Amino acid sequence: MSEECDSTKAKDIEAFCRCFIRRIGSPSRKSKRVELLRGDGKLNLLTSDWIKGALGTTALRKRPALASHEFKEIVNLKAKAASEPLQKKVIGLSSALRESLNDLSVVNNDSFTRLLFEFIEKLTKMAQAEGLLWSFGRSQKYFNILLKYCFAVSRAFPEKLDTNDNDLIRKLEPCLHVPVDAVVLNFMQKRLKNTKLEKLYWGWNMNETSYLWVQDELRKLAKETDCFPIAYETTEIW
Repeated sequence: MSEECDSTKAKDIEAFCRCFIRRIGSPSRKSKRVELLRGDGKLNLLTSDWIKGALGTTALRKRPALASHEFKEIVNLKAKAASEPLQKKVIGLSSALRESLNDLSVVNNDSFTRLLFEFIEKLTKMAQAEGLLWSFGRSQKYFNILLKYCFAVSRAFPEKLDTNDNDLIRKLEPCLHVPVDAVVLNFMQKRLKNTKLEKLYWGWNMNETSYLWVQDELRKLAKETDCFPIAYETTEIW
């Protein structure tokens, strides 16, 4: 992170969220740039730049040495080209998730995880039906990073966020999952020294069982610093 972020106290989650927003919105990130604060009116979970940015983070950039899948670069290029029509369908699915989260009568880790898994399965099937190389790992990354965008804006610039989404994300904050990717898995490998992580690749062979194990371990690490997992990821990992 920037010098400002490095010098920020770990408990100042608002400052870390501002750093996160500034960092991913930097022009130096080129095609990976995501401007979370751009848009007319109040921002929300269905903001176009958020949807595009979250989809962009799911890209499989290379085939891991131990992955069982055959990987060709053209597959990724095809997936990128297909992202625009897929995006229209994903917006509808994201809207349905937002509505379902608002309708949760009991909000806890179990109810949130059940609902998240339901939508992960829907997105995976939807993308595969489009002929894309898609996986459980890519779907979890999309939904979890989209919710992280909302969390970051809610903490750093609450006045810019739709009131209903602000209330929703604050209610969900204790339950939010960490978006699992190579950065998170590398961090865990250094901390835990667990052989389970050596052959785990988020976009290739991660399934519900390995995903839940990762989230449980991250929740334990977060508890050691007296914060929720999404705040831990923002301050300690990202």
